[in-house]
Amino acid sequence: MNISGSHLICASENYTINYLPDFSNIDWSNGPFLTESSLPGSNPASFFTTGNGGSWISATITIENGQCQLSPITLPNYNVWSGVPQVQVTGPSEGCFGNEYTFYADYSPYSNPTSLEWSISPEYYCNTIYGYDLWANAHFDCSYEELYQVRCTPQNACGIGNMANTYIYIYDCGYGYSLSPNPASTEVTIKITRTNNSLNLVVENIMFDITIYDSYGVKYFQGKYSGDRFTIPVYNLKDGNYILKIDNGKSMTYKQLVIRH
Repeated sequence: MNISGSHLICASENYTINYLPDFSNIDWSNGPFLTESSLPGSNPASFFTTGNGGSWISATITIENGQCQLSPITLPNYNVWSGVPQVQVTGPSEGCFGNEYTFYADYSPYSNPTSLEWSISPEYYCNTIYGYDLWANAHFDCSYEELYQVRCTPQNACGIGNMANTYIYIYDCGYGYSLSPNPASTEVTIKITRTNNSLNLVVENIMFDITIYDSYGVKYFQGKYSGDRFTIPVYNLKDGNYILKIDNGKSMTYKQLVIRH
């Protein structure tokens, strides 16, 4: 004996026990996101969806023939998916300007996504993503230090599922910037290194344009510095969170600066 029927339930589906012996009594059972809608002991039996997710259908068979009753037989779970699909997006968590990275949509068995829509947020014209069904290549050509969402929206025969996402932090791998102390009260030192094959090298004679502004875009400081380490005054800033922009002439990096007196 075995159960047959669709592995995907959008609204309601029928399930049949094949090779059922005579004089059999059937007690159907099911997992989450499903409810039996047929009369008890029916074959086939109907189940309708009550939510989205993985589930199962099973049955216990009792055979009675006169005074003879055999021990109950419980059939193996018949795995199904109820409703619209769900996916999980996986991929790298950090990367560099100008590079391409691959992301994957892992889907639950039997949810059978027929299409997936890929996107990047925030959306900038210089970044692109190309989807190839269950995977996508994202190109981060913008020279903005940013935490991006890579998003995927799946669809199957039942409809459109919820968007899934993962995060990737994109930054200028050519230069590394560190602020110390942070939080700061009177001054903050910016240390700059040039990275090449994971080896820190001395920064060339490059001019760095430093700007500090708040979340409303009000500018509080601007100055030009060179070298691999320099200190700027912040004693006149009020307590709070600020944005420190570093412009090396080729790319801009944004750091959070916390002032605490």
